[in-house]
Amino acid sequence: MIKKLVMFLMFLFISTFVFAQDVQIGLEWDANVEPNLAGYGAYVGDAAGGPYVRFEDILKGTEEVWYTYDATLGTSVTKYFVVDAYNDVGLRSDYSNEVYWTYDMLPIVAATEFAAVLVGDDITFTWKQADIARVKQWKLYSKEGAAEFAELATIEYTGQEGPQYSATETMTVQAGESKTFVFSLVTFTETGVFSPNSAEVSITINKIPPVPVYNLKIRIIAQ
Repeated sequence: MIKKLVMFLMFLFISTFVFAQDVQIGLEWDANVEPNLAGYGAYVGDAAGGPYVRFEDILKGTEEVWYTYDATLGTSVTKYFVVDAYNDVGLRSDYSNEVYWTYDMLPIVAATEFAAVLVGDDITFTWKQADIARVKQWKLYSKEGAAEFAELATIEYTGQEGPQYSATETMTVQAGESKTFVFSLVTFTETGVFSPNSAEVSITINKIPPVPVYNLKIRIIAQ
């Protein structure tokens, strides 16, 4: 009997624009000790409790197998896995415990009410996010002028749900310079699906001192 079937994951490929990704699911279990053990069978199904389809046989001494699934954008699929053992005359054990994984490639909406407030060199960003249970992180992007957006920071979702989320970043502008930055926020899920860009906000940091005061005069009033 197979004991302690567990699962681990490896994302083989995620494109820059996620339309599909190959996910490799690893299964491992405790070794059987029967002297006539020949190997194991690994099975996958689309529903809890089966039916299952055997996708690979594994020789004894290798208590691990990998299953690859091509997840496409716009889908959410759950796969269920079990393993059995077979001996040298072909008799098979009962199934192991069942493990499962959901490939959530459904779209996610962009953050809303994205805003920024400047205090000194620090910019505090705030926003709201629907579908928060699926959020892994946000990526903050910035640009100057006609340049392309570049990633400025990754903000991990801490699990503390709230009506509004925030982060603070420091933008360095040298004395004597004035720079205008444009920011946008993108929401990411655990499986790498990302939202459209949020609305853009701009902040100007002006460190150009005012011009000198001219024509200073003195004025005296005698009481």
